[in-house]
Amino acid sequence: MAKRNLCLGILAMVLVFGISVVGCENDPTNEDKNGGVLTLTGIPLQYEGKYAQFSTVVNVNSTEIIYGINYNQSAGTQSFCRISNGKVDFPMWIQTLGENEISIKKYTGNNTVEGVVMVFETASFGLSTVPIIVNWFGSIIFSNGNVTISWNDGIEEDW
Repeated sequence: MAKRNLCLGILAMVLVFGISVVGCENDPTNEDKNGGVLTLTGIPLQYEGKYAQFSTVVNVNSTEIIYGINYNQSAGTQSFCRISNGKVDFPMWIQTLGENEISIKKYTGNNTVEGVVMVFETASFGLSTVPIIVNWFGSIIFSNGNVTISWNDGIEEDW
């Protein structure tokens, strides 16, 4: 039950992210920088062709949230990442919540975090979008924003 509440919290943050990016100021210098990628391998066949998103909070008291999602800064649009051939590559983004603004940049950090991958039927957000399954991961170690993890390293929870 605690995990479900945490997942609801993370999903709520994702929706806030989804709603907030439309009004964000884009950093034009950030468009040219490469960001990190989280690669998830070994995804079971029943999720082939579905869509996924990765989320974490850097730490409990942090105002930084790391996301793995398709995000077009110029257009201010986003979508979940498609699972194909048993894997998915998540372009990584970091959102910093300030007093009066939200900053979203490509993630290139070296953090160790816990995170969750949520799998969805659809490619985009909606008020009734809920995951069909979540997979919890502990101790994900990013190096320059990059990491590869296996589905089997997580703990699955039906939604």
